Amino acid sequence: MASFLWLTCLLLYGEFPQQTSTPTSAEERSASFQMRLMMEKESPFQDIAFVNAGPVEMGGRIIEVLGFSDQPYRYVVAYASGGLWESLNNGASWRPCFDQMPSITIGAFTVAPSDTQTFWVGTGEVNSSRSSYAGTGVYLSRDGGKTWEAKGLEETHHIGAIRIHPTNPQRIWVAAMGPLYSKGGQRGIFRSDDGGTTWSHVLEPEHGAGAVDLAVDPSDPDHLLACIWSRSRTAWDFQEAGPGSGLFQSRDGGTTWSQVTQGLPQHDQVGRLGVAFSPAQPNRVYLSLDNQSTSKQEKPEKEPLTAKKLRKMDKKTAMAISDKDWDRFLRKNSFHAQYDGKSIKAKLEKDEIAIQDLLDYINDGNAALFDRDVVGVELYRSDDRGLSWTRTHSEEIPDFAYSYGYYFGEVFVHPTQVDEVTITGVPLLRSHDGGKTFENINEPNVHVDHHAMWIDPQNPEHQALGNDGGLYFTYDGGAHWTAVNNVPVGQFYTVTYDMADPYSIYGGLQDNGVWRGRPGKLDPDKAPWVKIGGGDGAFVQVDFRDNSTTYLGYQFGHYTRVDAYGKRKEIFPRHELKETPYRYNWMSPIWLSRHHSDVLYMGGNRLLRSLDKGETWTAITPDLTSNPNQGDVPFGTITALCESASQFGTLLIGTDDGHVWHMSSLSGLRDISAGLQPGLWVSSAAISEKHPEVLMVTLTGYRNDDFRTYVYRSENSGETWSNMGANLPAEACNNVKMDPDNDNLVFLGTDIGIWTSLDKGKTWSSLHKDLAKVPVYALEIQPKASDLIAATHGRSVFVAAIKPLRVLAAKNLSEAHLILPEDPTFTKSWGDKTGWWDKYTDAPCYDIHYWTPASASVEFSILDENKKTLFETKQAVAKGLHAISWDFVSSQTKTAYLGENGKHYAKPGTYSLVLKLGDRTVTEKMTIKEPES
Repeated sequence: MASFLWLTCLLLYGEFPQQTSTPTSAEERSASFQMRLMMEKESPFQDIAFVNAGPVEMGGRIIEVLGFSDQPYRYVVAYASGGLWESLNNGASWRPCFDQMPSITIGAFTVAPSDTQTFWVGTGEVNSSRSSYAGTGVYLSRDGGKTWEAKGLEETHHIGAIRIHPTNPQRIWVAAMGPLYSKGGQRGIFRSDDGGTTWSHVLEPEHGAGAVDLAVDPSDPDHLLACIWSRSRTAWDFQEAGPGSGLFQSRDGGTTWSQVTQGLPQHDQVGRLGVAFSPAQPNRVYLSLDNQSTSKQEKPEKEPLTAKKLRKMDKKTAMAISDKDWDRFLRKNSFHAQYDGKSIKAKLEKDEIAIQDLLDYINDGNAALFDRDVVGVELYRSDDRGLSWTRTHSEEIPDFAYSYGYYFGEVFVHPTQVDEVTITGVPLLRSHDGGKTFENINEPNVHVDHHAMWIDPQNPEHQALGNDGGLYFTYDGGAHWTAVNNVPVGQFYTVTYDMADPYSIYGGLQDNGVWRGRPGKLDPDKAPWVKIGGGDGAFVQVDFRDNSTTYLGYQFGHYTRVDAYGKRKEIFPRHELKETPYRYNWMSPIWLSRHHSDVLYMGGNRLLRSLDKGETWTAITPDLTSNPNQGDVPFGTITALCESASQFGTLLIGTDDGHVWHMSSLSGLRDISAGLQPGLWVSSAAISEKHPEVLMVTLTGYRNDDFRTYVYRSENSGETWSNMGANLPAEACNNVKMDPDNDNLVFLGTDIGIWTSLDKGKTWSSLHKDLAKVPVYALEIQPKASDLIAATHGRSVFVAAIKPLRVLAAKNLSEAHLILPEDPTFTKSWGDKTGWWDKYTDAPCYDIHYWTPASASVEFSILDENKKTLFETKQAVAKGLHAISWDFVSSQTKTAYLGENGKHYAKPGTYSLVLKLGDRTVTEKMTIKEPES
């Protein structure tokens, strides 16, 4: 049925896929957020707390950083999806300022010139990447980020700039890009003359373009320059340039506009632009422009044989290349080991293969990013306040932004030196001669992919830099940089764990590789996370036999096996020459069999399996997608994959074009997509560990700007599906996880947080204590520790102890229950007198949870073997799960241990924990164990 629907779409709409769901309106998103807030207040699980385990070492994508000349230790930093943070002590510590807003993804941030406690935030990242989340409008804080007011423009989705009149704080301009994945919305330049109460749409671009940047002339605030950018994404294609792009000028504060054309490219391959006036001489203006037209400049290549050279070769020229040079080319491009220069040339000679077969073999998503011959980012200069322009450099800027200049587009001018200008790209380039020549100030200790900079106007040697790797300071004008990465911000794509004791967490991050670390709260004494892989970190699997052998990778399916000794082996599956190439998603899933850890699965457009730890691969299915025509984003790929823990070879597979497949030795390969929302990206798949016929999947409409909830469950191996998202607010779903012991207990990660259900997904409750409103990309349950591990795309990894939920899932919830952690072991360190170090020492803690089936007055006590009370408390509570923490301090001083700190602690022994609710009493036993000798 699902295949028929998809075929119908292709016949009706043409060669390329079509979006199969409609965007979510601002009204629906707002109502859904209010529904979430209500459900948070009513959640019976508000005492299930999340601990941020980090990491902090790698930073995360910053889109704005501001310092304050008159407050030299103060900074405010805005992250793409990690919120807004302020430091008052030069970055030694940070305070989150925006965590509980409907969207903490940020596109623009500024501070009012008249009052540095007045913050303006434009939500929705403007960089237009794969994970640039849509915002919910503009927000104002009058108290330095403690409280916020919504100020409208809810349909802007992505905001590029907010500018405030230098002497009239009531006049504000907003540059809005509008939706990324759909048409319509609020696009262009908006102006308010009453502090954001109302807005006028003063510049509405043509061709569906939006406004990405806006500059105010420092000598005349009625003179504005606006950068208009035409771009649109789908799941299968990204148009990063278009006929609507260009520079526009206003002389009357934005009331009227005219396009500036003199000296600037005028074609439909003009992409993102960024503009800045020189503070020292406003006649001088700089413009960064991403020129997506084909480059006519021959770029030198050192290697005698490259993909670019091969594209232009004929057979005769290829045969003249030496075997040694062919060998180097083949190994560099991961050809199968059986191919060498001699054999390739022999095949070419006999016409068994053509040059195009070799190009097809190496053509993947990474090649598309780096090997496209486009002009790229250019810098233009105006000496008449933006009326006419000249390109500053005679040659194209090589190896700077490659084909993805849409991701950068910022320009920064020195406050006193009119010829010193900095432009952002992969490296960070600075010119001291007005853009004629450049130097790279991206020191080796500084991450790449730059987005934000602040230059102290009073001391220009002092600068702050924001990029995909976090925050950096320099005090010598960029000669040296210091990383200030102590904020728990990180954009995780994936997460997993090992079975060691204590266990480790592994995960892949956006542009920050793959990292390994420990659970537990952030602590300067705790061992830091360790980077174990590069690129855009993808999925990770760990061999539980040794908890050391790992399979990890980066974008578009490039995976490596790392053994217990650190030896690495690339295991990237390639098709055979002349076969149809495999397609790999940006995040191609892998799965290590729990039945035999030599068996590894991987998703391309076909399901691949290795029986020898990735040494060799076999495609075990046909193409599982609709095999759509390709845009410039690989599409028609597997995105979700898992194997049953109880039945070897029983697999659940999901694709980005809406197909869900079930595969088993009994029923073969079946398309089980019927009954699901058609055509949506399958974001996760799960099989019950106890009951292999129980399946769950999530689908996401994020790439349609559809933020509704799509989570489904089947009790019969996909023959029929039930929609389990009916009573949830509209939140795009990223991951679903069933508890390994009891599939009644389910966890759901959405673009705003985490939900749990104890009844298979029929009813849901929020888990939100200490968790920001952040996209939750991946969930795992470490079974021995009973930890829920949540990987967020913005705030790194959170861990929650979920033993209480696992216990409750098997209980009658109409009764009261006491739920105890593992029995503790006595230690005299409970009473240590630590003197000067008291403030660094945590008190011992024993967390007891209890469930009340209705609101009640609760009495709780702990009794020794003689039925004497050591500890007691009374609480008035609502229906739900609640927590009591006991620090082992005993009121029975005669039978207790006297610590050096003067407190009495319970000794080893057996104790009764008693919970009274009216006429009902629940008792459990707990033992404080003797310390090991």
